[in-house]
Amino acid sequence: MTLFRTFCTAGLLLSAAVAPALAAGPQAPTAEDKLQAACYPDVEKLCKDAMPDEAKVAACMKQHKSEISAKCEAAYKESGRTD
Repeated sequence: MTLFRTFCTAGLLLSAAVAPALAAGPQAPTAEDKLQAACYPDVEKLCKDAMPDEAKVAACMKQHKSEISAKCEAAYKESGRTD
């Protein structure tokens, strides 16, 4: 087998393996993704010392509930979380 033919065969195999993943397209962000994106600025501002411990961040955010942005609060409600 020539070197060129080997590369062509490898390229076809690789494209056949990758094609289904590319065809599926990007995943839509989950409510949890939206929550993290919306609240990150608030966490950074209000609870930076609690990061990366999620339980500490949640407790800190509860302490600063009156200071949380409307964007973060809306994302929290949309996520369906109760903590």
